[in-house]
Amino acid sequence: MKDDIRDTVLRRRLLQLAATGALGALLPLTGSGRERDDEDEGDGKPTTFALARTGPKGHVVVVGGGMAGATAAKYLRLWGGAGLKVTLVEAEAAYTSNIMSNLVLNGSRSIGSLQYTHADLEAKYGVVRRRAALTGISVADRRIALSDGSSLAYDRLVPAPGIEFEEAYGLTERDYAGKTPHAWRAGPQTELLRRQLAGMRAGGTFVMTIPRAPYRCPPGPYERACVVADFLSRQKGAGAKVVVLDENPGIRRRCTTSRAPSR
Repeated sequence: MKDDIRDTVLRRRLLQLAATGALGALLPLTGSGRERDDEDEGDGKPTTFALARTGPKGHVVVVGGGMAGATAAKYLRLWGGAGLKVTLVEAEAAYTSNIMSNLVLNGSRSIGSLQYTHADLEAKYGVVRRRAALTGISVADRRIALSDGSSLAYDRLVPAPGIEFEEAYGLTERDYAGKTPHAWRAGPQTELLRRQLAGMRAGGTFVMTIPRAPYRCPPGPYERACVVADFLSRQKGAGAKVVVLDENPGIRRRCTTSRAPSR
């Protein structure tokens, strides 16, 4: 039991450290959710950065504005030198952090506190933003096609589009979005699941499934089960329960074994 508690505390600390570094490239969307950027000055004044004077020349295109893409764009621009142009391609106006998103379900966090824009990437680091989705890649021409009908040439391409969710258990993407949300990509589905939990009858039963590993963040589903159980015990009476259908022989406690196919 002590080992389990120690592992949980250590995982939380590592996640918080990782979030601080990765989300440092992003700007919180709302004032209520702002946690100070580890690179901000103590007096609250904007920080300016001097780009390296030497480095490669050319154009790097990063596809995807999540933690991986935003961090790559930030440090390519910061360390790549003044001669390196970096363009970030992302269709969404803001990124919603998956880290801590389970806490939205019991009211400990709000979705707004987990949302970040890419304003810092543009203002602080000079990253060029393109609001569009990737629709195709021509490796021979070193050019990508975008959803707005335009194309973009590159010298180097960094794909960071996140993961793709497959239809499973007879459920479709439409079911995920409006009926049985997996909420594994934080945002509207997280809010939908929160509303569904709030609307459960007293003494009701919450059923969730956990797929066979590997999948992103192995401890995540077990964390969700605990958060939901906490909410139900406080809001829906002693008769409420959580049923977990787990395809794995044991509880997955560590994120280091997580693997997920890229899109």
